[in-house]
Amino acid sequence: MSVKTDAPTYPFSELLIKYINKELPEAQSKPARAKDFERVQSLFSTNQMPLVLLSKQNAKDLINGEGEFKEFGSTDANVLYGFGDLILLIQPSLPNRHAWLLLNALKKSTNIFKDGISPEKLKDIGEVHPGAIMALNGEEMPDS
Repeated sequence: MSVKTDAPTYPFSELLIKYINKELPEAQSKPARAKDFERVQSLFSTNQMPLVLLSKQNAKDLINGEGEFKEFGSTDANVLYGFGDLILLIQPSLPNRHAWLLLNALKKSTNIFKDGISPEKLKDIGEVHPGAIMALNGEEMPDS
C-alpha cells in the first residue's frame, strides 16, 4: 500500500509489485493506494494491509505517532527493506516465513532496485521483522 500524499510511493509500489509477482507469483500482489495518511494508519494498524511503502520520514512518523500521524498515535510496524528514501514496512504479525520469502526476493533484486538498503541498516526507523533477520543471516526458510 502507498498513499497519494506521499507522491513517490505509488509509482515505485507498482514496480515493486511487478517484481514481487515475478519472483513470488503465488503472492498475487496488487498495488493499493490510500487517499491520505489517516487511511494508511487505519488500514495498516488494523491488519487490513500487510505492507506499506512510505518515505523514510513518514515511515518513522507512522511507527512513532508523529508528524502526519500524530493525531492517530503510534503504529506497530517492522522494517522489511529500504529503497533510497522509501521504506517498506511489514506487519509484525505476518509469519516469519512470509517476511523471509519477501526479503529473499528483494535481495535478488539489486540489479533492478539499485538503491536497495538492507533492513539492518534501517534500525533507526524501527525494529526489523524477525523473518527478515532470518533471511539476512542465511537461515533456512522457517515453517511458519
